[in-house]
Amino acid sequence: MVNSYSMCDLKAKKDYFARVRRSNYVASMRLEGMPVTQSDTSVKPASRKAVLRAHNCQVAS
Repeated sequence: MVNSYSMCDLKAKKDYFARVRRSNYVASMRLEGMPVTQSDTSVKPASRKAVLRAHNCQVAS
């Protein structure tokens, strides 16, 4: 049986890793020479499905 303490820990871990992932994404963009603003850290990156959909549309054209 899962207690509420472990569920809180899981949510905290997921939140932490989501923040780290966004931070790494912005740092990677900066290292590639792309213009980065502070607001880029609050923007959620596109989902895998959205990226694949956009890529397939460009390839098909």
